Amino acid sequence: MFKYLNKTPLKTNINFDFILFFIILFSFTYLVIISFYSYENFNFTSDFFHHYSVIRNIHDGLGPFEGPKYQYMFGNHTYLVYYLISPLLYLYNDPKILLLINISSIFLSSYLIYSISKKILQDLDSNNFISFLIAISFLIFPTVFKAYYYQIYGHQPDTLATPLFLFLFLFILQNRIIPTIIFLCLLLCVKEEFILTVPALVIFIIIIQKLFNLNGMIWNKKNTILVITTYMLFSFIILLILFFSKSLNEYPYLPVFWNKAIFNNELIYSSFYKFIKIIAPGLISMSIIYLLSRFEKKILILILLLLLSTFLRISENVIIYGDPNGSAWANPANATRVKAFIFVILRLIFNYNLAANIFFNFSNSF
Repeated sequence: MFKYLNKTPLKTNINFDFILFFIILFSFTYLVIISFYSYENFNFTSDFFHHYSVIRNIHDGLGPFEGPKYQYMFGNHTYLVYYLISPLLYLYNDPKILLLINISSIFLSSYLIYSISKKILQDLDSNNFISFLIAISFLIFPTVFKAYYYQIYGHQPDTLATPLFLFLFLFILQNRIIPTIIFLCLLLCVKEEFILTVPALVIFIIIIQKLFNLNGMIWNKKNTILVITTYMLFSFIILLILFFSKSLNEYPYLPVFWNKAIFNNELIYSSFYKFIKIIAPGLISMSIIYLLSRFEKKILILILLLLLSTFLRISENVIIYGDPNGSAWANPANATRVKAFIFVILRLIFNYNLAANIFFNFSNSF
């Protein structure tokens, strides 16, 4: 009986593609109005205008020089993606364009999560109801919600990493090597920090792809060498730009970067506390599932991946900012946050197939 039960798709006649499109359109319009109002009433800090100043200077042919505070911006962070944003000033040469980019990135991410979920769930979610719930849950997640406009920084390029990573995930699942290479490069162009994050993201995707027998990229020798070579070459170029631009600046903006003096017992304790704070809710729920599934290896691998991804993100924050909390604006692009939603997708796939068996095991324990 259970053999057939876990293959039964969820039935509904509602068109969730249309509903999600309507929600995104309505919410986008509403949030743009609110964010413009916040801008007009001076609710954002100077960072918002520093970023716009760099993009405007690139647009005007002056290069990535911000001014007296950040000097050559690429000596602080390699926001190479600003060269791709600068042509948009031909259409709308106003700081508010950064608000439009921020909000668009979040809603585009929601749609991409919906598309990825549909591709992975397939016949288990024939009317896309589960995929719809996952997409909506992303939109209302607290740290993601703050990325719309409800934070004093107004705009940070880190937000752009979220849709770029999801595009990367989608193209790997579609076995499209050229778009995969392009979005790998674009993800690295957001910020030099992603040199540390991207390998973990790609390895994560590959493990999930193999773990659940998903169709997608064939990791033969040719594709593997192409991806690794592109990553190493692009990373080298980015670091070269970072250190060259840094040499042009009169003073460092991030003195903490790679500074061994910051590593002390207090930092270790705060990092450990941050790690426990992040993983506790997810770890508890996944551990319960692991026990009810009679120690299924796939669940254990998901738990270990969750722990590893969290550890890597906190380590990145410590290395670059000297603080396990990192930057407040990086939350939407935080690899752990994004992967948490992918974990929800994959956990739903796996639990959907195992639900009857887990319930059966749980019932027999009484």
